[in-house]
Amino acid sequence: MRRLAAVLLLVAFSSGALAQNVGGEAPVFTLVGLDGETIRLADYRGTPVVVNVWATWCRPCEAELAYFQRATDELNDAVAIVMLNLGERPEVVGAFLEQRGLSLPVALTPSRGQAASLRAAGDAPDDSHSVARRYHVYGLPSTFLIDRRGVLAALHVGPLDAAGLASLLATVGVAWVP
Repeated sequence: MRRLAAVLLLVAFSSGALAQNVGGEAPVFTLVGLDGETIRLADYRGTPVVVNVWATWCRPCEAELAYFQRATDELNDAVAIVMLNLGERPEVVGAFLEQRGLSLPVALTPSRGQAASLRAAGDAPDDSHSVARRYHVYGLPSTFLIDRRGVLAALHVGPLDAAGLASLLATVGVAWVP
């Protein structure tokens, strides 16, 4: 059944269903990190951003996490990497990353209390599923490259290897040699 779903997703992606967003402004979002800090896409204006949509139960997602960790460690402030987790609880995501020795910057749906605090501060909090819908995510993993101006420069559906991530980063002017 999973193979059939994967095939159907690949057919949908190959039709260019996601391509309409490339070249347009990337949808903004306000989420929270594992540390409880606010993550706003708007705060990264002026810096290229990688948004990778993933989940702990997604085996192809798991396969690419090491490449994102390496790029995060090696590129420092040249690019912002945001790992948008799709709707899982912080304790699940934290334990998953800890078991694998990863310290990636993860964006999560705010808890009710966090969302109330964000609204009180004038922010409009999102949930990860609504962000995924605005980015037209129909399968995992999905990776989006946003340029310094906030424009969606490229996207990739499916798992990336190091060379694929380096190629995507090059579309926003970030050189990375894995």
